[in-house]
Amino acid sequence: MKFVNKMKTEVNKNYPYKVVNERYSEIYYEILNTISNEHLDKLQEAVLMREMALFGRSMGKVRIEVKTLIKTVESHYDQSFEQLRAKCRKREFLEPRQVLMWLLRNIRKDITSGAVGELLDRDHATVLHADKTISDIIKFDQEFRENKIFPILNSLGYRVSWDSEERSLSFYKPTEGEYEELIQDESSQNKEDETIPS
Repeated sequence: MKFVNKMKTEVNKNYPYKVVNERYSEIYYEILNTISNEHLDKLQEAVLMREMALFGRSMGKVRIEVKTLIKTVESHYDQSFEQLRAKCRKREFLEPRQVLMWLLRNIRKDITSGAVGELLDRDHATVLHADKTISDIIKFDQEFRENKIFPILNSLGYRVSWDSEERSLSFYKPTEGEYEELIQDESSQNKEDETIPS
């Protein structure tokens, strides 16, 4: 965090982009060949710092949610981040990798497809292709939509809705009031289930 705070100050002072980009490169290539979960935070710092340098964003306005998305996909697919970054096109690795790219593109809209590609050691075109592929599968594959995407979004705290006529998915973070109401509804439903005689 000391490094992040330092870069926040430097970027906010309009620190020369050349210096920021050189520091980004040092961090990125230092860990590129030895990536592991313990290095993930450092890689996030590098990618997000470059985004700020390119677009002049403030660190305080960027939600660091990348690690959460990665951990969620790892958990749902029982795959490690190293396996998601590996040069392997087997379906067991390809699907979770593409889902992660789709999540990053659709939840973290402040990060470019180029940055997503760097995170997963892929190029810009691969990220765009993955985004389109998963979006198309969501539209036409009910099992994938309900058994993969919905549970992942729910576990991240999103409320999900599906428009069958438009074949479109929407999701959003509930407000504190909506969240409490949802918990109460679920609690009431559980109590009703318990009172039903067997």
